[in-house]
Amino acid sequence: MTEPGPRLARPPGTPFAGVAAGLARSTGTDPWLWRVGFVVLALFHGLGLVLYLLAYVLVPADDEDRSLGQRLVEGPDRHVSGGQALALVVLAIATFDLVEGPDSGLGVVLVVLVGLLWWQHRHPVPTTPTAPAAAEGTAGSPPLALPPPSAFVPRSSVRPVPSPWTGAVLSAALLVSGVLITLGAAEVTSVPGQVVLAVALGVVGLGLVLGSFRGSAPGLVVIAVLLGLALGLATGLRPVVTDGVGDRTWRPTASAGYRLGVGDATLDLRGLDGGESATVDARVEVGHLLVLVPDGMHVVVDAEVRLGQLDVFEARLEGHDLLRTVEEGPSDEPVVTLHADVRLGQLEVRRG
Repeated sequence: MTEPGPRLARPPGTPFAGVAAGLARSTGTDPWLWRVGFVVLALFHGLGLVLYLLAYVLVPADDEDRSLGQRLVEGPDRHVSGGQALALVVLAIATFDLVEGPDSGLGVVLVVLVGLLWWQHRHPVPTTPTAPAAAEGTAGSPPLALPPPSAFVPRSSVRPVPSPWTGAVLSAALLVSGVLITLGAAEVTSVPGQVVLAVALGVVGLGLVLGSFRGSAPGLVVIAVLLGLALGLATGLRPVVTDGVGDRTWRPTASAGYRLGVGDATLDLRGLDGGESATVDARVEVGHLLVLVPDGMHVVVDAEVRLGQLDVFEARLEGHDLLRTVEEGPSDEPVVTLHADVRLGQLEVRRG
């Protein structure tokens, strides 16, 4: 007889609310694998942070019967602590930034969310107190008999009975994914692998929401996290596969566009015809991009670094979401417009 596996829950006394430790204990893996995975995915527009906070909301702690998400959806106890309220606010920020970008009206949403949380703290939902059990029987009745100590089983050693809801949701996700893969193989339409993973994750997410009303299928959280990791890796590795790895030197003679996945790139604009205007785009996902602008060229530089260092004509910025637009050169010369973008690393623009 196979022993029941550990319950999917966040153990106490572990770093960062025990999310990685709980997932590792449930899947029989090392917690550091999950932690490193979340950190790596956080570099891709905050995806790792969104997945981590979702797991915190959807996975209960060892000493809880229901997760924070289940309590907020089902009630009647919808009380949240200060730390939980902060996690919900950060989750909202990271999710909207991931989906819509910083100009998505996030401020209005956060004001509404914080207002609701404040109202929840000021008007908690009342719960019905439970009367303590009598230690002794009433007059004329025998005393209550307590079960033997052997009847108490630690919660961490008990796993809920698998729910058929899990199988139904996974079957639906596999069915939809199979249809998309078949359509792509038959060349009916173009279906990238990221689309298949995203649709499967959406089906599992819908199953989690519906399962929260049924009080079943907590194991779908692990499946959703794994699909999210796969989707993040597929999205993050796509530029590496399509744009290549290594060192590049680009010498455009007219308007052009260049891409590099991982490595060092040099964009030499000194070969451009000085008698015509041109537009040059260059992007490096991870690495270093050096742009050489000849003296006397009228150039408009539109530079962006998502995370790292930005140097434009000896003006240096460091941090994340760095943006700089500079126009230099004689006004009577044709304009060369440069769009330079580095996701993770260093972007340097200099005269030379």
